[in-house]
Amino acid sequence: MPKLIYHIDAIARKKNRDVLLLAFHNGITWDSAYLYGSADYQSPDHPRQKIIKWLEENEIGWEECADIANETGWQAYRDQIYIDVPFDTDNENYKKLINYIEDSGRNVKAEFPNTYFYFLTLSEAMKNAHHDEPGFWDKRAETF
Repeated sequence: MPKLIYHIDAIARKKNRDVLLLAFHNGITWDSAYLYGSADYQSPDHPRQKIIKWLEENEIGWEECADIANETGWQAYRDQIYIDVPFDTDNENYKKLINYIEDSGRNVKAEFPNTYFYFLTLSEAMKNAHHDEPGFWDKRAETF
């Protein structure tokens, strides 16, 4: 069944802050992941499911999200999730998340292969603020 998900830049604008994003590429090339996602992300052994379970156990909000919106093309969902924790080194949930996801070298831990941890600044997200204007996407679809 179709599900409405939001672009990560729209989430940043809604939250009015920098945001955190996880992407999962399942050992396939970036181009293939970009087009097709990782088909087995719902497997209980997939890093995505382990991380979601941890987020829920720690009462940290999350939701599926899309990449930064792009006016020149459409992208399939690629298993990304937005994590509802401010990008703030003083925030307790941020500290817990970083300790869970990253090793001491600030790389994603080996137990989460093909997992990518990003943040998007609000200033970058604001470059697409015009997307929030009423009817923007409807008008864009007419000329696509």
